[in-house]
Amino acid sequence: MKITLYSILAAAACGMAFGQTAYTIPVGYETSTLKAGKFNVLGLTLHNSVIVAGILDSASGAISPATGGTVIDTQSNFTNLLTSGQSYILELTDGTIQQVSSWSGSTLNTPQNISGLVTGGTTTFKLRKAATVSDIFGATNSAGLQATPDGNFANADLIYIPNAVGGFDIVFYDNDTPGWVDTLFNNRANTPIIYADSIVIQRRGTSDLSLVVRGEIKVNPTKTLTSEQFTYVGGVYPAGSTLGNSGLAASVAHTPDGDFSKADLIFLPDGNGGSKIAFFDDDSGFWTNTLFQNLTNEPLTTGFTIQRRSATPYTITITPPSSYGGF
Repeated sequence: MKITLYSILAAAACGMAFGQTAYTIPVGYETSTLKAGKFNVLGLTLHNSVIVAGILDSASGAISPATGGTVIDTQSNFTNLLTSGQSYILELTDGTIQQVSSWSGSTLNTPQNISGLVTGGTTTFKLRKAATVSDIFGATNSAGLQATPDGNFANADLIYIPNAVGGFDIVFYDNDTPGWVDTLFNNRANTPIIYADSIVIQRRGTSDLSLVVRGEIKVNPTKTLTSEQFTYVGGVYPAGSTLGNSGLAASVAHTPDGDFSKADLIFLPDGNGGSKIAFFDDDSGFWTNTLFQNLTNEPLTTGFTIQRRSATPYTITITPPSSYGGF
């Protein structure tokens, strides 16, 4: 994987709303290799710019659905600032994220009740447009994934996007339509790809394919839920992240005695269709593989999988390398 980063004055470039101090954010591009004939796990580590930022005035739980909620920033008119039909990612001070798809005036509707995490007049927030299938792969498949000429998806490269209910939405490019569609031929060009998740690309083409993603670096922590026993997680940060500095050890279940059947397992793609397995061993005091080799400095891949041992979902926090700074 090749990573190139450069800097611009992000606040001026993205037209950030509400009063925020100008700062410089590294931005650039990342090139990933999709291996031919393999299932490639990939996460987004470069992101859309922040388009709205501010301080929340309040938050509350919603009556229906019972798990939903709202957050309010009276300084922002989201009706004017956001685009109908798009999804956005709300980021709180502590790294909590929510996918936001509906809003009205100064109110954002969130899929979870996060009111317990918001202190009115103190908790800051940022909003980014969620990347979509067409953003990442091109509206007309400029990324060059193998398309189907006739709607037969058995011939096409497939994109598996976690659907938050334990499965995947399957998307491919159909030259006959033309466009990005699912297996029922619904238009999926605007399907969001949330950076806390990783996606899987089944490359059916006979040669490796380079995928280039552009965007800016996120420099604050990210919290996400282990919603399934096997949760596909995005690495979020493009360079310098390792198992040791990722912060994951504070979230996952450890083993006290080297028995990895007791520990949460991290599956890191090895670039050839397989995975390196890692877990945290309290006996040795570091991340290790099943041969007890020290993996503290093992690079965190752009996407990986966590096997959760407990029956209860929990939140994990991924932290950026200390060299990123933060604001």
